[in-house]
Amino acid sequence: MENLNLSFVNIGLPQIARDHRNRLRQVKILKAIADMVDRGALCAHIDRLVSFEGVGDAHRALEAGETIGRVVLLI
Repeated sequence: MENLNLSFVNIGLPQIARDHRNRLRQVKILKAIADMVDRGALCAHIDRLVSFEGVGDAHRALEAGETIGRVVLLI
């Protein structure tokens, strides 16, 4: 199984730039995401929890493609 990133949306930029059209687009995107979460169609998969001391090993695992899901840094 490969890691898959679908897209990236900077949700802060339209507010800073006062870009009304893109702000409305982002509202639609966030509502769609919230609906997917509510239906259980979208969830975060956590591969591992690591302490700050283990951040080097976690980084190496990410670079090597050894993770399936998110790596959460505990601070």
